[in-house]
Amino acid sequence: AGTTQQKASAALAETKSFLQGKQKGEVSLAEAMAALIERAQVQHVALDKQKALLRDQEHRFVANRLLKDATDHVAKLEGLLIAATELAAPLTADDAGFLAGAYLTQAVDLLKAHIKAKGMTAEAVFKEIAAGGDVNEEKFVAFMEKLPELTEQKDAALSVDQLKACFRRLDSKGGGVVSEEDFAEHFRVKYLITGNVSMTDTLVIKGSKTGRKLEINEIVDQLEEPTKEPALGLMRVKARAEKDGKEGYLTMAGNQGTVYLVAYDPATALEKRVDQALAELLEAGGKAQKYVESKIEELKSVHKGPLSETKVALADMLPKIKKAQHERKLLRTTIGEAKKKQQDAIEAEKRKRQEAIDKEAADKMLGEATSVVEAVEGQCDKAVAAAQALVASKGSDQDEPMKAMDDTEKALGEVSTTAEAALAKIKELMEAVKNVVRGPLSEARAVLVKHKVKVGASETKCKKQLALLANARKQVSGEATKALRGALAKHARAKGLSADDLFGKLAAGGAVTAAVLRKFIEAIPEHGLRAAQLDLGIDSLAAGLTKLTLLDMLTEYQKCVKDVAMTTMYEVKDSKTVRKLLVGELVEVLEHKETEGTG
Repeated sequence: AGTTQQKASAALAETKSFLQGKQKGEVSLAEAMAALIERAQVQHVALDKQKALLRDQEHRFVANRLLKDATDHVAKLEGLLIAATELAAPLTADDAGFLAGAYLTQAVDLLKAHIKAKGMTAEAVFKEIAAGGDVNEEKFVAFMEKLPELTEQKDAALSVDQLKACFRRLDSKGGGVVSEEDFAEHFRVKYLITGNVSMTDTLVIKGSKTGRKLEINEIVDQLEEPTKEPALGLMRVKARAEKDGKEGYLTMAGNQGTVYLVAYDPATALEKRVDQALAELLEAGGKAQKYVESKIEELKSVHKGPLSETKVALADMLPKIKKAQHERKLLRTTIGEAKKKQQDAIEAEKRKRQEAIDKEAADKMLGEATSVVEAVEGQCDKAVAAAQALVASKGSDQDEPMKAMDDTEKALGEVSTTAEAALAKIKELMEAVKNVVRGPLSEARAVLVKHKVKVGASETKCKKQLALLANARKQVSGEATKALRGALAKHARAKGLSADDLFGKLAAGGAVTAAVLRKFIEAIPEHGLRAAQLDLGIDSLAAGLTKLTLLDMLTEYQKCVKDVAMTTMYEVKDSKTVRKLLVGELVEVLEHKETEGTG
């Protein structure tokens, strides 16, 4: 550009000289004009060359600037993608680290509860675990297994393997031991910043000075217990920012419900940071793509030169940008799948733990139910066996058959009482699991239903035996009365005593008392009555005997229900037929005797 200006000045000077010469008549006009035209053409060519050179330089400068800006956008995008991928690595890692972290969080919560309950400090607990040495895996597991907060809360139970995983997570340096400082770090109260909040120098907000504003997702350490601000009633806490170590007071939540601080959880904090990184990545990808596409659009009419080359280079960057955006989407999907997998693993562990708790509860429940059912069945079997024996023997093997029956009836009745109590217990247990649809408790409910049926069956069996026993009692009583009547009738016939004679001999005051009758029968030689039969027979006559009753006892009539021969002797083979009895005839029984072969 400077050379062009020099040449243009020289041309002006020459033109001036020419005009002066013209005035003096030194040169002709034609010659002068021709010379000027020639020189002007030369300068025009030179100027065109300079313009072209300047334009080329300008285009190259713009092209380089465009390429640099676009490259910076892509580089930033790729850098954010790498950073986000690295940040999300703990969330996407396909190992047991996430679960171990969950176990450690649970273990730390239990230890915090222990510290609070005992009024201890984390340092004191560390010393208790260390027992004068280092805290290693063996000591940590042994201490945790005996921790009341762990053993008494069944839903908080951690297995030995899970406790070992906790320790490996606690041992961040991998040295096999945990220092007091590393141990105490897990017991410091931390908060995650979830809203825009300012740190002030005093608890009271009015008149305080703002130290700085904290950013969302910053972490702060609690220095003092949260306190209510006296004027506004807001909960505030003194804390230290991990980012720069600044200390001050922070409002935990506003009056309108806005939450500024939440309890810090490493996993939750990491997820928030990853979400923020992905949001930044999305924004950067959008800006990069918009920038490159807009510049390509601006250069679409350029077909040669540096800008054309830059247009091609910009077009080559679009696949990189789209690839980064695709990888961002893939990363978010991978994180989502990993979180679901981890959550599923946690839920599976919870279900496993809950199933163990339910199984223990079910076993206890079934143990209680089985105990009462076995008691009912045992009591029932014993009472039923005694009843069946009495029913079969009619008490013939008992010295006091009626007392034995009374005792057995009482035993059978007691089974019903025990069964009612057992059914009430089973109902109570079933009520506790009525809404459970699966798992050990559901299976226990099915077993309880079977137990209920067993108790009902035992109760039914006892009631049946009570009915049979009552019938046997009636039979025994009837047979005893019949035997007494037979003995009395036989004696009367042997002595030739009529009912009137016997009544006159025994009666006093118009009736024969049971005591007099007993004494009379006992005095009969070989009366053939067992003591029990005598007792039963006399008991049935406790009200005494009238003449009519005595007459009825001494005489017995039976009705012929089938044609039968009347013989002269008991033994049919040695006897002679007196006559044939016909159906419907009545006969007086004089004596009972069973004969061989006839019964």
